[in-house]
Amino acid sequence: MTFISLKVTMIFQVLVCFGIIASTVSVTRSVVQTNLANIKDHLEHLQRPPEEFDWEWTPDVDTNDATELFFRNKKFQGWVVSNKEHRYNHSKTVLEQLGILPNQYIPEHYQSQVIQRAMEDYHAGNQKYLTDKYKKVFSNRLAFTDLFQKFVNDTSADVGSWRFFFEDDVALHPFLTQSLARRLLARGMEVAAADGILYLGICGPSKSREKVVLSNPGPVEATRCSGACTHAFGLTKWKTGGFLTYMDKLRMPEDANVTSMYFDQLMQAYGEQVHKIWVLGSNLVSPQEKNHIGMVFQDRTNYPSVINTREPSLR
Repeated sequence: MTFISLKVTMIFQVLVCFGIIASTVSVTRSVVQTNLANIKDHLEHLQRPPEEFDWEWTPDVDTNDATELFFRNKKFQGWVVSNKEHRYNHSKTVLEQLGILPNQYIPEHYQSQVIQRAMEDYHAGNQKYLTDKYKKVFSNRLAFTDLFQKFVNDTSADVGSWRFFFEDDVALHPFLTQSLARRLLARGMEVAAADGILYLGICGPSKSREKVVLSNPGPVEATRCSGACTHAFGLTKWKTGGFLTYMDKLRMPEDANVTSMYFDQLMQAYGEQVHKIWVLGSNLVSPQEKNHIGMVFQDRTNYPSVINTREPSLR
């Protein structure tokens, strides 16, 4: 497999690392960045690793055995945000197909006092947004933010290590076998190493012209995009710290009080305002939604959205 050397310009490096090196960033909504002070204390450990320490997965011979060895050695961790066991158990099998070690993160219940107080703080006491729908949305945002903070503070994780995050409605694209999916993911991490962030799937993408071929036959491609959905994505540790410190700098479209509660809207804004993000499998269209692309899609047929569904009360 041909190794593609990615040259990053000085301007692009500044854009990518802005949130990491800007230690004077102002935080106006600490409820979603509760540990920012601790992150700042460790900023010197959250720089992109020097080029000589960058790793590449490309084996001397492109074989399934080499790919399997790569994943066994790296032991990539993945977290599924889910409070429903049957949905988590399904998503767990998808992570295992990708060679990612699955973990479950149970978010705060949307009817909990934790969410109630957090939203009151976030909206300065405005009761307008305290609906069940927005509480679920906000619980999702707090879940990802907490997972990011835990990653940054994990002393066992190298600064250049990857970690992956999922919602509980994911499925592997039917075009992909397990071995091909793992080769694509390994190659994708190599392509996105300079950015420290990638999508495994995205909704409503705005594509750039920058594209690479991840694997033949097919071919299967990766393209820089911005878009919605955070059902499957990955970040390095250094990038995670940068994203956390940059969150309040993003300019949200339309009603910022609403859109800023949606974590996928924050990532979309990041892709539009800082740099577009590599999407692995950008020429693979979801079998369920024509405007969804990527190697991992949302299986809304078997696992529909519950954002507007009335659920059992918290006892």
